[in-house]
Amino acid sequence: MSTSSTITLAADGLYWAVLDHEHAYSVAGTAPHRAAPILDERFAEFIPVPLETVKTAYLTVDAQRTLAVAAVREHLAAVTGADTVAARPASPPAALAADAAITAAAEKLNLLWGDLEPRPVTRAKRSAALTAAAVIAAVAGLWVVAVERRAAALMSATADHRQRLAAALREAYPKAATTGAARAALEQDLARLTRTRAARPPTQRDAADAVESLLNAWPRSGNDGVLKLRTESLTATPESLTLSVAVEDRAGATVLSEALGGAAGWRLAQPQFSAAGGNAGTLSLRLAAEPAPDPKEGRR
Repeated sequence: MSTSSTITLAADGLYWAVLDHEHAYSVAGTAPHRAAPILDERFAEFIPVPLETVKTAYLTVDAQRTLAVAAVREHLAAVTGADTVAARPASPPAALAADAAITAAAEKLNLLWGDLEPRPVTRAKRSAALTAAAVIAAVAGLWVVAVERRAAALMSATADHRQRLAAALREAYPKAATTGAARAALEQDLARLTRTRAARPPTQRDAADAVESLLNAWPRSGNDGVLKLRTESLTATPESLTLSVAVEDRAGATVLSEALGGAAGWRLAQPQFSAAGGNAGTLSLRLAAEPAPDPKEGRR
């Protein structure tokens, strides 16, 4: 039985063989009609005519066997037409028909492949390949356009950023001859600010800290609400304060000594009072910085 696109060939008009697993591995998993040279060499032992006069087809039956079939080329040319796309065995020969796996494999074989591939099939494959190529080209083109647009947008944004930066530099450094000179001046200012504004470690002191502590502890008034003091000298270092203060009487000296003795972070040495006539005199004081606490002590 045949149709305009598929013909069936009688089993007795074909050459058959079942190749053992020694050769089956060479086509395991391949398409039904893709022959391997080693199969042709093995199959030639079962064909009484020269191999070039026949068209072969192979299909793996199982892990141990490969079904081989061949048809005389002249016979195939006589029974196929321009619209024929497949030439299949009608059934395996009687000696093989009892094997269901071989029968199923025989139904899938097509002798029209390779150099005998029908023109409709060749055209369909070529059309599919061209369509796939066109789709790939279109996708690639869209991708290129998208990348170019993205690149153009980034370049525009970069140019705008540079213009804004240049305008800001010119405004900040109007005396700079070029944008490069303005940028260099900005970098110098930033470096200077970084050096001068760097935070000191918590344990580091300076003379300003000492004076601030002194002022915070300085008494505002005496017992009678009025305390007259006149600083005659002051020497401040990060670790000590030395000062001489003129006082009207010993009561004022006591108030000042007690006030400075309570300054946080400082230890007051024994004040020295020098009388200047009457109750007035000069009070000499020295404050030493308390040692910074050891961080390790706090973790114990």
